[in-house]
Amino acid sequence: AGSDAHDGCGSRPGQPASRMGLTVGTFDAEIATKYTIKDGLPDDNVFAVAVTSDGVVYAGTAKGLASLKDGKWDSMPGSNGPVRLLAADGNSVLGLAQGVLFRIEDGKLQSADELHAAAREADYWNSLTVGRDVLLATTGGLFEPNDLRLLQRVKDLRPLESDVRDVAVAADGRRAVAGESGLFIELKEGWQRLFPTDGKRSWAPRDVRGVGFDSRERLWFASRQGVGV
Repeated sequence: AGSDAHDGCGSRPGQPASRMGLTVGTFDAEIATKYTIKDGLPDDNVFAVAVTSDGVVYAGTAKGLASLKDGKWDSMPGSNGPVRLLAADGNSVLGLAQGVLFRIEDGKLQSADELHAAAREADYWNSLTVGRDVLLATTGGLFEPNDLRLLQRVKDLRPLESDVRDVAVAADGRRAVAGESGLFIELKEGWQRLFPTDGKRSWAPRDVRGVGFDSRERLWFASRQGVGV
């Protein structure tokens, strides 16, 4: 907008705003393409989606895994049961299905590791996060997928929070957790609950549903009290 614009319509002094207008095209966000089993999906009940850095789209469904290529979904052999979680890791994808953690490399299912008993017994697997570390957030605690035991490095988290809804890893290695009782971050001193402040206002968020670090390494969180950064 130039220096002559004085309101949201871009009208000039003395000129009615109703006489000014701007015609725009259709936004991409207004265009939706729906995919179903008719398009090749194993099932219409989709639990997870992941997009690799080279643009391949994977979908985890109630009856297996599929990939999207040239507008067509192809089911992947060896994945017939529910695929609950997916997370892109560069050109590869990590996934979780029927108590097994697997990796997709070059469009093919590679190594698979059975979850530790404590992870399998969790009531719900909430999120799979890939960053400097790979972490699995569950209602039974936080796990790492090397052997899927409870992380020794985050043992101080469990007394504070056992229902982990989401976890995020910053580029510098900091970890943040969204939990039923609050928002937590791992520092050198150990895990601490965060109480975000803004001037005289202070939040004590509970029932936190999601966390993430942006490109400026700022921590974002989503809770029933709102979204904060």
